[in-house]
This record gives sequence, structure tokens and C-alpha cells, in this order.
Amino acid sequence: MLAIWGIAVVVALILVGTSLHGLTTSVHVVGTTQSSQAEALYRQALGASAGQRPTDVIVVSSKSFTVSDGSFRQFVARLAARVRTAPGVTDVATGLSAGSQFVSPDHHAALIALRAASDADIKPVVKDVRAANGSGGFAVAVTGDHTVGNDFTTLSASDLKHGELDFGLPISIVILLLVFGAVVAGLMPALMALLSIIVGLGIAALLAREFSLSVFIVNMMTGMGLALGIDYSLFIISRFREERGHGHGKDAAIRITGATASRAVLLSGSTFVVALLGMFLVPVTLLRSLAAGAVIVGVVSVAAALTLLPAMLSLIGDRVNSLPLPVVGKNLGRSDAARARIWTAVTGRVMRRPAVSLALAGGVMVLAAVPVLGLHIGQSGVTTLPGNLPSKQGYLAVQRYFPNQSQDPVEIVSVGGAGSARADLSKLETVLAGDPRFGPGVIQASPDGKILSLTGPIRGDDVSSQDVAAVRNLRQQLIPSAFAGSGGQVYVGGQTADEADYFHAVTSPTPYVLAFVLGLSFLLLIRLVILPSTLSLLGQRSWYQPRWLDWLPHLQADPTPGTLLR
Repeated sequence: MLAIWGIAVVVALILVGTSLHGLTTSVHVVGTTQSSQAEALYRQALGASAGQRPTDVIVVSSKSFTVSDGSFRQFVARLAARVRTAPGVTDVATGLSAGSQFVSPDHHAALIALRAASDADIKPVVKDVRAANGSGGFAVAVTGDHTVGNDFTTLSASDLKHGELDFGLPISIVILLLVFGAVVAGLMPALMALLSIIVGLGIAALLAREFSLSVFIVNMMTGMGLALGIDYSLFIISRFREERGHGHGKDAAIRITGATASRAVLLSGSTFVVALLGMFLVPVTLLRSLAAGAVIVGVVSVAAALTLLPAMLSLIGDRVNSLPLPVVGKNLGRSDAARARIWTAVTGRVMRRPAVSLALAGGVMVLAAVPVLGLHIGQSGVTTLPGNLPSKQGYLAVQRYFPNQSQDPVEIVSVGGAGSARADLSKLETVLAGDPRFGPGVIQASPDGKILSLTGPIRGDDVSSQDVAAVRNLRQQLIPSAFAGSGGQVYVGGQTADEADYFHAVTSPTPYVLAFVLGLSFLLLIRLVILPSTLSLLGQRSWYQPRWLDWLPHLQADPTPGTLLR
């Protein structure tokens, strides 16, 4: 068994090193949405030019110079030439003439627009921007889709290191050492968790070769792997030591542990996997990636607890108590017995006052659940990033110097209908131009004139709740009012519309997810716990009760509720 797990760990490390790449920060809804229909029609109307929109922009500003000064022009030209040499960067454009869209109203700032192929391709641009920032009296910042994506990836890796590895794991080890009172017993759950994470990441690397996975799957697998791996190992090691303290031999203690604690681990892991499978009903790539990561590491953690850990216990036996700690490691068997007496006393008090205990516990749970009534669904955008990251600094620069421009504008596409479609679209453009949430737009048409598009800015963070609410208002009120009686189909696309569709895709399946999770979990509990234990208490044997689910003999001999609880 150790050899099998050793091979699995080595193969997983190789896969992680060679295949766990290309993880994405993008989030989109699986299937057809209004925003995806708008995007398809928009590309159909404008052809190749629809795909040439800049993905990121560089903001060059100066308090002393204006765009008409030679030093300003030379600085922008040098920076644009340097950016053009970056691999994966195309369509670098700027313009410093009066009235250009690349020049700020006060003429103290200019834009350099560019198109990057991926988040990785924006890294050389960010490096060039940082090198140019502050030189010659110019401030330089960059923001956009790929800059934001790169910053989220960087932040995710930093959070993983500082959150789980620098803080979570050491604190867990300290707690385990205090609980077990011995170094070997305390480190074994942490080792099980780390091995489960490594093997789980190896499986995720295989999936990443065929599917697009979110970068946050690594955080999910690390956090869940530590929690489940430590939790399940804690169950089993504690029970093994307890049975050894009762005088059972090593092999007998492992078998009893397998019939009790291991069964609890299997049931807990199965319920956990069932609950996470419900997330696959939500048609959003991010949530499905998180669900896949949690399910993978959950299955691996259960497998490690049921196979690898018993194998290790069979080899080391009582050496699991090796290297006892000076204070908490004294009289290990007695401390376990004392803890058992404490929980027996707690259970006894609860049984003597069941109504009071139920009211107190239920009241605490209800109070803890009250905040869900004010739950707000949102998306992490550039405004949620720390101020020291490049994309946040660039976003603030754009908002300061180019408040009427949007990196991700709203795309309104009209197809079919009566001949008044263009007039209706013009009327809508006039309304949006006077709306502080939007701004003046540009109307374009396909070569055959059958598809009309209106592209206009949306102000602020394009994934903020305010902008999403503005798009919903545009869809539900402004467009129906402008196109009343035209009979055409009008679709709204763009990044903010994507977010609106995303929120709808996340919240609308909630009743089905709850029904799936609770229903399947209930059936699982009936099959694995309620029915076998009932038949066992009745003294019957049938195919409903596998031998590995038998209750312990003393529970079958005295099947009273009090005994079962104790």
C-alpha cells in the first residue's frame, strides 16, 4: 500500500510540474446567454474589426507637460515602441492630436491601447510600465482585462502562500501536537493532508489538459485538503490510540478503528462529495472548477484515510506515541480517558435537559444564520484589489483622466424588426448619452444593414453591483421603452452584461441545488446509517447491512437510546 501511494505521489508531482498550467481567471456562463448572443451578432455585424478591440490600456500622465509638448510626445512614442516588442502584444495604438479619444480633456494624460493574447503576455508590459513610471516627470499605469487577470493570479498565489501555508498549516500542526501530546501522532494528520493535496493536484493537472480550470482551484484544493486530511486522520488516529489504551492488540485496534472511525470518515466524505456535486448544477465555469477541486481532494483524502493511514499504523504501531511533548505528552492514555469522561458528562447533561439543550443550540444556530437574509451576490472586480497592484493603479488613473471612457463598453445589438430600428437605436443612444451611468455611444451597421449595434461606455468598475444594476435597468426598462412596437430582437452584451448573466446563472438554480444536495444526502444516510443500524438493532441480517457497517457488539447487546448516545 505504501508503494502504491508512493508511486501516486511521484506521478502527481510530475504532472503538477508539467501540466498544471494555463489556469484561467475568467468566469463565464456555460451555454447560451443574452450577452453571448449579443457578442455573436456584434462580431457578425462588424466582422474582423469586432475582434480588434484593445484588451488593456496604458495611461501616461504629467502634471507639468501636456500632449502638445515634444517631451510628452517622445516619451509616449518610446514607450509604445517598447511595448510593441513584447511577445503576444498586438494592435498597439495611440494618438496625440487634439480631440483624439486617446487624449484626456485637460491634455495632461494620454492612452496607449494594446491587445494582449493572454494574462501571461501582459507581464512584460507591466514590467515596462513599472520601469517607465516616475521617469522624466511622467506617471505611467496600466489596466485592462489581462492586467486585472494577472493581478488576481498573483494575489491568489500570495494568499495561498500566506494564508494556508504560512499560517494555516503551522497553526494546525501546533494544535495537533497539543491534542495528541506526541510529535509523531501530531505530524501524521498533516502528512496525510499534504499527500492528499499533492495527489489531488496531480489529478487536477490531468483535467487541465482537457478542460479550462480556474486558477482558484489550487486554493480550494489546498484549503479543503488541509481541512479534510487533518480531520479524517484525527478521527482514525484518536480511535486507534483509544483502543490500544483499552488493551486491544495492534491489529485488533486497527480493525475496530476501521469498523468505527473509518466508517464515519467514509460517510462524512461521501456526504461532502454529494454536497459539492450539487455545484455542477450551476452553469458557471468558476463554481464548477471549485467543485471539481473540492470533490477530487475529498475523494483522495478519504482514500488516504482508509488505506494509507491504516497501513502506516500497522507498521509503526505504538510508535505513533513517539517523541512525547514535555507537558501535554505525559500519561497519554490517561488524558484520552479523561477527555472521554468529559464528553460523557456533557452528553449526560444534554440528555437530562433535552428541551433546554435543543432550544439553546437551535437558538444559537438561528442567530448565526440570520445574516444570510442580507446576503449580497457580487463579483470581485478591479475595485476590490489592493491599491499596490498595477491594475488598480491604472483603473484609478483612467477614472481620473478619462471618466467618460470604458475599457469594456456596453454592446447593444438590434436585429430584425420594422424599418424604425435605426431610429429607435438613435433614440436609445440619446437617452444613454444623458444618463450618468452610461455615456455617448457609436452606432454601426452590418454591410447588409440587417444588424445594428450601439457601443457605449459604462462608468465605474464594470463588474460592480452598481454597473450590473444599470445593465439590468437597460434591459428591462430603457430598451423596451425605446423599441416599443418595433418587433425586433435587442440583445445587450459586454463585460457587465456577462456579469449580469453570471449572477442570474448562480442564483436561479439555488432551489434545484438545495433539493439535489439534501435529497441525495438523505438517501445516502438512509442507505449507510439509518437502515443498517435499524436492522442491526432488530437483530436481523440482510443485504441492506454489509458486514463492515455492523455496530459494535456491545451496542447490539444493549440497544437503548442512552447507550447509543453515550
